[in-house]
Amino acid sequence: QGRPLGSVYPLWQDRVRGEWLSDVLTHPHEGRPLAAQLVAAGLRLHAEPGRSLLDGCGLTVARVEMVKEYGDDVLVGLAMNRTQCRSAADDFVLDPVLIRDPGRSAPDRGASVTGYLVGAYCIEAELLTWRRLHFPGGVRPGDLVAFVNTAGYQMHILESASHQIRLARNLVPGADGWVLDPIEQSS
Repeated sequence: QGRPLGSVYPLWQDRVRGEWLSDVLTHPHEGRPLAAQLVAAGLRLHAEPGRSLLDGCGLTVARVEMVKEYGDDVLVGLAMNRTQCRSAADDFVLDPVLIRDPGRSAPDRGASVTGYLVGAYCIEAELLTWRRLHFPGGVRPGDLVAFVNTAGYQMHILESASHQIRLARNLVPGADGWVLDPIEQSS
């Protein structure tokens, strides 16, 4: 869209989890590893894993409600609004995954298209991602769009039920399949 991004959340890093912590603790400072200095000083290191604990977890899914021509591209309207698919950064940079409606056979899919994901609000800023996406086998109403790795990066505090759009529900694995997250019981 020709719109420069001021901040993009660092969803990918060379070193994560144990490797990263090992690098920090073995890093030499004043000639000795940090871990040795902590032990010598009688200090304990407490680290809060924060979002890294949820790295690789979570899935945010929305149904395709409409596909509309937009010049040489298409606008793919999802059953969600931008507040339901938003990180604290300008854009969520992981490409979403298109899950095709299993009731539609391959020949019925349509031609390859490029376009933008839009939410249910009627404003220009309602692009769900600012990037132009490619859909090799087309995209149709009834398909699903999944944003992966969202557990640590999407913010519930930003959600809005404007236009009577139902807020997303959180599901967790239970003994008999997926169940509502206990956090949903209080709302």
